[in-house]
Amino acid sequence: SEKGSEGRKAGESELKKEFVQFMSQISQMSREDTSFNAQSQLERLTSTLYVNPYDVLQLGPEASEPEVKKKYRMLSMLVHPDKNKHEKAAEAFNAIDNAYKVLMDPEKRRTYQRVMREA
Repeated sequence: SEKGSEGRKAGESELKKEFVQFMSQISQMSREDTSFNAQSQLERLTSTLYVNPYDVLQLGPEASEPEVKKKYRMLSMLVHPDKNKHEKAAEAFNAIDNAYKVLMDPEKRRTYQRVMREA
């Protein structure tokens, strides 16, 4: 019946909303739990291949441009090769720099936000 189909679609939509909210909360917790020191950031940024620039900068897709800039500056100060002599500092800084460039480009940022909403 049509009513059964509509009810199922509404239920699926609500379930999808709950799932997205749950994943957002999990992501937020992992961002908050990460210790904010140079060594842990170097390990985090060089041990994983990040596809999502929000994950690199430890931000959610709702982050504002000023929040992106602030986080970029904070992480850069920790891992910049001029300030950190670790062998992987340049690699970590490049990951941060690339993520920042993507999120500061309005078109690329919208694309990532759309992809994350659809995921």
